[in-house]
Amino acid sequence: MSGAVATHAAEPPRPSAAAAEVAVAGGGGGCGAARKPAATMEHVLLALHETEAEREARIRAMFGFFDAAGRGHLDHAQIEAGLAALHLPPPPPPEEGGGGYARELLRACDRDRDGRVGYDDFRRYMDDKELELYRIFQAIDVEHNGCILPEELWHALVKAVKSGGEGLKAMENLTELCVPGVKPGEAGTFLLELQPMNFSGTLDPNLLVQLENPSFDLREIALTSIEIDDEELARFVEHVDKDNNGIITFEEWRDFLLLYPHEATIENIYHHWERVCLVDIGEQAAIPERISKHASASKYLIAGGVSGATSRTATAPLDRLKVIMQVQTNRITVLQAVKDIWREGSLRGFFRGNGLNVVKVAPESAIRFYAYEMLKEYIMKSKGENKSDIGTSGRLMAGGLAGAVAQTAIYPIDLVKTRLQTFACGSGKIPSLGALSRDIWMQEGPRAFYRGLVPSLLGMVPYAGIDLTVYETLKEMSKTYVLKDSDPGPLVQLGCGTVSGALGATCVYPLQVIRTRLQAQRANSEAAYRGMSDVFWKTLQHEGISGFYKGLVPNLLKVVPAASITYLVYETMKKSLSLD
Repeated sequence: MSGAVATHAAEPPRPSAAAAEVAVAGGGGGCGAARKPAATMEHVLLALHETEAEREARIRAMFGFFDAAGRGHLDHAQIEAGLAALHLPPPPPPEEGGGGYARELLRACDRDRDGRVGYDDFRRYMDDKELELYRIFQAIDVEHNGCILPEELWHALVKAVKSGGEGLKAMENLTELCVPGVKPGEAGTFLLELQPMNFSGTLDPNLLVQLENPSFDLREIALTSIEIDDEELARFVEHVDKDNNGIITFEEWRDFLLLYPHEATIENIYHHWERVCLVDIGEQAAIPERISKHASASKYLIAGGVSGATSRTATAPLDRLKVIMQVQTNRITVLQAVKDIWREGSLRGFFRGNGLNVVKVAPESAIRFYAYEMLKEYIMKSKGENKSDIGTSGRLMAGGLAGAVAQTAIYPIDLVKTRLQTFACGSGKIPSLGALSRDIWMQEGPRAFYRGLVPSLLGMVPYAGIDLTVYETLKEMSKTYVLKDSDPGPLVQLGCGTVSGALGATCVYPLQVIRTRLQAQRANSEAAYRGMSDVFWKTLQHEGISGFYKGLVPNLLKVVPAASITYLVYETMKKSLSLD
């Protein structure tokens, strides 16, 4: 979103004493305000270096951004599309409930509850939100110098109030600030009636006794809600601080939180940042939206690698069966193929080539992810500095190209795997990977490692397009007809992804057959295919259309177990690695 005109003075403006005054129980904490400052829109304009006309133009421009169709009002779909274009933010995890971020923002703006937000409603929301953000900004800015310093933010996050002898009163102020629905003056009654409750941790009524102890440190309570270290504080400041000068101005604070539909308490703000900003993921990434702040990205790579390896191993017999059927030019049934594999190598024969299939999981995923991020950045820059979203076509292009880069990088491994799976060994003895790779290099040359790459790459963009379109359609249908407008949970999304992936794979399956046949044949053999078109015409001439779908049945049979095993093992690994 475009912010206000940035004309940061050497010394930020000082609002009036009435606007800046924030009395905190027990002294100079940054979070627990004893009474709200007398902030007005004049103070907001002063802090933003804006005139009323400039502010009006900014708000109208933002409304126009969401109302791209020029309807004069906003609905849920328009708000959702606008938030997606701004990369804000992923929906809350299903266990947190709620109807999604866009729905919550619609609810916050839509005062007459008719499902539409006109400009007047939107403007009223902006007025209220900017005043609210200004008040909490002033509460954190204890030096009243027009900016938030990292140490001020630290105190606001983890200390909240001075841990002195006014324990119960200080706790009341903390409750008024951080517990939605508790009004000023009601916190004492609320605390006295308190039962054990979830405060992003456990707050026991026995703490009321401890609060009467002058030496009791309220940070013990604050830290049950917010766990933050120096590194995370630096990341928080770095994300909000757009000009990287080490401080947060009110303009930066406003830009970060203007579309946040909930009450702007310091705890809510931190958890909003935690969900939205800790990780920037690409499409189809197997990284959850809300990651633990104590976990490194390598743990997610481990979890994804183990789940992928387990899934591929469990479905390896179906994969071998699929490949064997794909390369057969004669008519063959699934039962015949199963008997041939068993006769050749008994149970172990069904797992031939699985080692290479497992080995390529981690590098392929990592290359695809990083290539997607780089391509997304390049596309955004090519669209101009004001284009913060690459759009659906951009995501499709970036995803397809990233998949192509990853596939090209690991393709030699894939080719050797196919050669290993289709190697005819009547004696039951198969060559080692080293010997097989050396023979390909010496007898066919290095180009042989990339036979079949072209049809493999050609199938990527249509597969991604079909997969994405069907997935979004099924997800919307589940919201409308099954879940009654609530957001689908992880199992529903897994089901939608399974169906969309299976349909996408079926549509591009002929290209996969052509690729496998090119991979399996030695380049210097007499019956070698001369290229992709040669495979197509010979298959069509001798086998008909059905020849392009050989092995489709085992391929579809492995979709559901593969997706289910991946999901279950991934969730188990997350718990084992403390990623929840």
